[in-house]
Parts: sequence; structure tokens; C-alpha cells
Amino acid sequence: MAKRIFAIIQARMNSIRFQGKVMKEIKGMPLLKILIERIKDSKLLNGIIVATTVNPEDDIIYEYCQKNNINIFRGSENDLVERMLFAAKAYDVDVIVEQGVDCPLVDAKLIDL
Repeated sequence: MAKRIFAIIQARMNSIRFQGKVMKEIKGMPLLKILIERIKDSKLLNGIIVATTVNPEDDIIYEYCQKNNINIFRGSENDLVERMLFAAKAYDVDVIVEQGVDCPLVDAKLIDL
């Protein structure tokens, strides 16, 4: 049976270095969307999940994903590893490609390598 490989994007509004960067727009497009569109070019991924927190500040991320049919998972604000693992379990993922919004210009060819 083939392994299910998903990119899991860690995203939250309460960044220490750059508050709200996930939804900041460049040329009218949120950084989150730019990252997702670039990841979609991967030939090996079976899907993408955005893993955000249960913090009410992150409702905007949840609502954006719901509106745009993007897989979304909400979990611990303080335990990133737990949030990533529970997101993987929720979507029956075998292999996680961890991705952060800090690097919205990721090259899908590098993911496939």
C-alpha cells in the first residue's frame, strides 16, 4: 500500500517576530495562499493540511481554510509537535513534510527530493 504523504503547514497569527504574517498579503494574496500554491506543484504529495491552534486569534486561519476547501486542523497552541502529530492522525498521514509560513517561496522540486 502506498504511503500517504502530506505537507503540514504550521500556521498561527500570534508570531513573536511578525504578528499576523500568515494572513499578510503580497499583491493581494495572503502568505498562506502563496505557500499552498507553491506546495501544490509537488508531484509526490497526496495533500496539504494547515495546522493551527485553538486560540481564537487563529479563527481567521480556520475560516480562510474552510472557505477555500483547504484541510485544516486545530490543536495545541503550546505544543507544536503534538499539533503536527494529531493533524497527521486526523488525516491518516504516513509521512509528514513539515512546512512553515516563514518560507512561503518553497520550491516544490525540493519537497519531491
